[in-house]
Amino acid sequence: MLNLTKEGMLIADWILLCLSLFVGSLYFVVHYAKSLRSEPSGLLSFARKNPKIFLVSFLLAVAFALRVSFVDRLPRGFNQDEASIGYEAWSILHYGIDRKGNFLPVHLISWGSGQNAFYAYFIIPSIALLGLNELSVRLPMGILSCLSLFLVYRMVRKTGKENMAIIVLAVFAISPWDIMRSRWALESNAFPSLLVCGTYLLLTSISFHPEEGKRISPKRLVLLLLSAIVFGLSAYSYGTAYLFLPLYLGIGLVFLLLKRRIALWEVLSFLVLAVLVALPIILFIWINLFGGEAFRFLGFTIPKLNQNRFQATTNLFSSDFFKSALNNFGQGLKILFVQTDGLSFNGIDFYGTIYVFSTPFAIFGLFHKDADENDKNMMLLLRTWIAVSVLMLFVVSPNINRVNFLFPSLIILTGIGLYDILQKRRQIAIATTALYTGSFAFFLATYSTKWNQDNGLNSFRVSLGEAIDYATSIQGYDTCYVTKQAGEGAIYTLFYEEIDPYSYLETVEIAEEPNTAAFEHIRSFLNFDFRGIPSRIEEGNVYILCKNYDHVFDNRDLSKYKVVDFELYWVLNTVVDQSEAFMSSG
Repeated sequence: MLNLTKEGMLIADWILLCLSLFVGSLYFVVHYAKSLRSEPSGLLSFARKNPKIFLVSFLLAVAFALRVSFVDRLPRGFNQDEASIGYEAWSILHYGIDRKGNFLPVHLISWGSGQNAFYAYFIIPSIALLGLNELSVRLPMGILSCLSLFLVYRMVRKTGKENMAIIVLAVFAISPWDIMRSRWALESNAFPSLLVCGTYLLLTSISFHPEEGKRISPKRLVLLLLSAIVFGLSAYSYGTAYLFLPLYLGIGLVFLLLKRRIALWEVLSFLVLAVLVALPIILFIWINLFGGEAFRFLGFTIPKLNQNRFQATTNLFSSDFFKSALNNFGQGLKILFVQTDGLSFNGIDFYGTIYVFSTPFAIFGLFHKDADENDKNMMLLLRTWIAVSVLMLFVVSPNINRVNFLFPSLIILTGIGLYDILQKRRQIAIATTALYTGSFAFFLATYSTKWNQDNGLNSFRVSLGEAIDYATSIQGYDTCYVTKQAGEGAIYTLFYEEIDPYSYLETVEIAEEPNTAAFEHIRSFLNFDFRGIPSRIEEGNVYILCKNYDHVFDNRDLSKYKVVDFELYWVLNTVVDQSEAFMSSG
């Protein structure tokens, strides 16, 4: 395992930038290598003869770089959900348990109301290789997004309309939503990528027809079963999948069956395998909705949550269902058309999720005239996807990350709508290209500067990790008091100090009655105290204070102590001897 220092992280960032550009360029390189067998030519000559191949490779290289390069620095800081999922993955990797002591849980209890487990298991190889840090936690999300983006291109390309596939790829590559969700490790944001992968495999499988005289095509069957596995795994990635998947797959497979694109035995095989893969999470849903205790199943723990967060984010069990459904739908339409939910980590006002002027193109794309069978199959599933997404707006308490299942289909339809419009009105191609290029350039500038500055301070606790690392490096302190402003300062401490879960479980003190709170507040564990900064300074302790929140020591003479300044936090060290006292900044 690599224990990356700051310098090592910077080197890794540059390596990732180079790798992303290289992987993106492989599309061009592979096609060029194949051409050498029949018509040897130079690279430039091949590029001039095949501008579309060059353009696709260029778009892939740019898209990959936007999603994986410098992910530990943009967004700067670290969100508490990222710290939580990262620590859970590290704990499972090294001890086989989560921070609640559950062995290989199919869902994480985390705060009390749960976190989805798929991403925790998905990032274990990255943490095993790179250690527990911001890069190892965020990088897999970017890689998953890069894969789904390439599969979107391949999926549309199978229709035979290469220009349409290129436009869809370009729109996806510069989508603010996809760029932003790829660069921070909110575990639920893995769900859209898994939906794309599962849909691609399903569409690819039914494009293979058995040879004459044979009932089964091996390629078709393998891809179909792989699709079932991916969809089954996606049930572990986000709570909205519990309702979205049955609707999307149920309606989509019925339509494919009625259109004779798929056989009944194939549908049954698909559903049986998908249900088997998802069976542990189905059992988890059952005991948390209808009662029951945690138990072990096939070596995994089916945990019981303190409170079921799925019920808190949907209105299915609400006493005023119809009223809340209409309210949810209204908020959902705002996200769909205005493309904002007011949460800075989900989007930037004016640019929105796919640029605010794009929604009409998506609506136009819904009425795309299918040509061949692959085109018809794709549009059938895309229309099903968007219809189910709109239905979900009635039951999900909406913000952008809660309705993340909507955006892949919306972006693809936007690209298809643009293609159809440009086919009829080619003279607006230059204006449209300029509009998207300019919007993307301004978005990227805002995202990497002003947004990154403000969001790091507001949502991502910038410099808290550095403050914790410094405070715990001090020798001989009795208690480390961590600012209450940090929200879940306990999870940041667990993450940055890599505290083993057994020591945590033996010493943790929770403010609420154990196993009852949706969001537990940790009072203390080991020699860390998270109840807030006491007004009285006691020598021998270390205090981590937030500059904008903790004013308890304002106007106090601290000259006899060592004070180290970080961007948003400062550390007061009372362990130092008076003869060593000085003020410093770090």
